[in-house]
Amino acid sequence: MYGLMKACGCSRSTEERRARRLHYCGTCKTMGRLYGQRSRFLLNNDAVFFGELLTALTPNAPTTDTWAKAYQSYNCFSLPDAPEEMPLSLQIAASATLVMSEFKVADQIADGGNRAWGVALRVYSQGFQDASKRLQDWGFPVREMWDWYTTQNQREAAAQEHPASLTTTEVLDLLSEPTGIVTGLVFRHGAETVGAPSEAQAQMERIGLAFGRLVYVLDAAEDYEQDVRKGEFNALRAAFDLTEVELPDAAWDEASAYLHRLAAEIRQALHALSLPQGQAAKYAARLETNLRKRLGEPEPTTCATKTPARSLKERWKSAVELARSLQARQQEAPRGGARLVAPFAFAGVTLVALLAPRLAMEAASSRECLGLAFNLMFFGAVVTTMLQAPKRLIPAHLSVDGNPPPGQPEGITRSRSVRRVRRVRADGTPGGGCCCCDSCDCACCCCEGIECGECCCSSCCDACGSGGCDACNCGCG
Repeated sequence: MYGLMKACGCSRSTEERRARRLHYCGTCKTMGRLYGQRSRFLLNNDAVFFGELLTALTPNAPTTDTWAKAYQSYNCFSLPDAPEEMPLSLQIAASATLVMSEFKVADQIADGGNRAWGVALRVYSQGFQDASKRLQDWGFPVREMWDWYTTQNQREAAAQEHPASLTTTEVLDLLSEPTGIVTGLVFRHGAETVGAPSEAQAQMERIGLAFGRLVYVLDAAEDYEQDVRKGEFNALRAAFDLTEVELPDAAWDEASAYLHRLAAEIRQALHALSLPQGQAAKYAARLETNLRKRLGEPEPTTCATKTPARSLKERWKSAVELARSLQARQQEAPRGGARLVAPFAFAGVTLVALLAPRLAMEAASSRECLGLAFNLMFFGAVVTTMLQAPKRLIPAHLSVDGNPPPGQPEGITRSRSVRRVRRVRADGTPGGGCCCCDSCDCACCCCEGIECGECCCSSCCDACGSGGCDACNCGCG
């Protein structure tokens, strides 16, 4: 698990964002309850994606709205009390995360990693053992998975001398196969454990096999220079028989094409699964967007996750309106002492909504909103708000340097002119880019000089200029 399947939230409905949050926070809380609080540091987006797939494939699975209160709460310290409260899909995702993390730690130690990896092994050893036992009890072939891990090391050692009879693609297939098979076993047996039909199990194994191969080669591409400097094994260096410190463009392009073929395999398998309508397309778009971003390629349909900059007065007004709305909703269900706590709840919700409006808007009650004060995402939003505070003091009709953007028509104001953002490879060549504007929520790949409205509304979102990204259909997962 490498965290490749990060979700974009601006093109999803409130219900979809809530379901995603429940799976993300739910996997984290399940890890904390089953394997201790320290295990929660191992959470990643790939594990959440795995949990989402298992939930969708579980026959007669209860909806996320019926999950235990600990999962509904934004409070990171609110954990489920018993296994009966934990959805099986989240238990499997949590356990698989620990086991796959053990493979990662063991691999780093075998490669001569620093002492920190040895410390990590000691710190998480009990959690690793408990997770392995739980997977074995469910019928996962943990021993076979470790055998394939050993095979991985053997193949990497043999690949130090590039076989002249093999093509680069064949070498990459050979090297990435063990990681792919281990991931495929996890996905297949996960689907089997939740009771998915055999056809779905086969497609899940297909997804896991391609996904494992993809993350293995992608990791080699991203770590190429670091591996060369440290003298560690690198799959691309072995496959292309390279001696250069920097990955040549020709090798980069061929590796990128290999990765995109694997991504296409995953997309086909996703569409073959019996998922809720439109879900496969969202997962496929999520994969495509993140892969292109990691490769530094233009992203055809990308939405920014940040909201448009607003003045402090506007934020305060929205915060007060939300506090009143949640307070009125709470008073519809009378409780003893509600009148006494109402003023404090109102003040607390207002403060939370002022500091983290995007998160607060998703809260269904004052209790949920106040729970954000104990949520790590809330603290991240507060830090972002504080860092952006100086920018909000700049008049909307001025650019960052205090002057109007060059060539801007009279009567039109926007916080910044269209700016170009590019990823640059190690050799200095551009690796793709996009332009974005702060007057709307979208960041789409386009050419320099394109107006913001054209960039957002024509190239990415259907109604970004009028209804915000909630009204868009960008195709993001």
